[in-house]
Amino acid sequence: MPLLPQLTPRLEFKYRITEAVAVSVRRFVEGFLELDSYSQKAASASYAVNSCYLDSSDLHTFWNTVQDSRNRYKLRVRAYDNAADAPVFLEIKRRIGQHILKSRAKVWRSSVGEILAGRLPEPRDMALDSHSELLSAEQFIQLVSKIRAVPTAFVRYQREAWTSPDSPADRLTMDREVEVWPTAELRLRPDPRLQPTRPFGETVILEMKFNGRKPFWFNDMERVLRLERTSAAKYCEGILKRGIEGFTSEWGFPPFALTAEASPARRARFSPLLGWGQARELTESRGRFPLR
Repeated sequence: MPLLPQLTPRLEFKYRITEAVAVSVRRFVEGFLELDSYSQKAASASYAVNSCYLDSSDLHTFWNTVQDSRNRYKLRVRAYDNAADAPVFLEIKRRIGQHILKSRAKVWRSSVGEILAGRLPEPRDMALDSHSELLSAEQFIQLVSKIRAVPTAFVRYQREAWTSPDSPADRLTMDREVEVWPTAELRLRPDPRLQPTRPFGETVILEMKFNGRKPFWFNDMERVLRLERTSAAKYCEGILKRGIEGFTSEWGFPPFALTAEASPARRARFSPLLGWGQARELTESRGRFPLR
């Protein structure tokens, strides 16, 4: 497996808040952060994030999240622009203990289908002429091959993003209108044939991301607005809300049970899933994934 360039571990704190609290958050952070380049260009200060999550037929990455495995990852193809010539990102989001490591490779849209079908990426596939980008793409496809991951869910939401002009690693986002669709196709736009699932309803997902110590002002905001940390995994919550049988071809019990790593609250929440068992046929593309 190729060696990746050094990745900086970061921390991510998540909160579920109301729109009224989101307005207060915006007022608070205006003195410390500025809108990122995408939000600055958007009329509403929010832009669409489109992601196709890949998983094995028995939902390997989903179940690793369910049982709160200390070392886990998710695989996704992400796009911010659906223009024909716009590049897309192949992303691996790892969690190691409490830390997040994220690697991404910017590739040309025309190359994605063949890469996901198993062809190793080449320099001509990369939107950035960078050896580290090529290595990231190679590791992505190796993990895809390792668990035989296929398109499983399309996730879309509107993101308002703030970043620190002094410390770019400090980043705050508020995600709204989170929608999830099951898919067996490599899809980066909504499927008009299906109604989406909205796992969070009108709730806003607030995330604070930073390296090392939490910014001092964030401690104040957390206290003043009485923010309470929680989990908010969009891909997993979408599956739970819609029904697990719509996202997998496997039947019977999940590939592993909840282990001692799972907290009592998590065990109470997910234990009912351990008895599900409704099979469905999964359509798998052969040789190439056409991008929708």
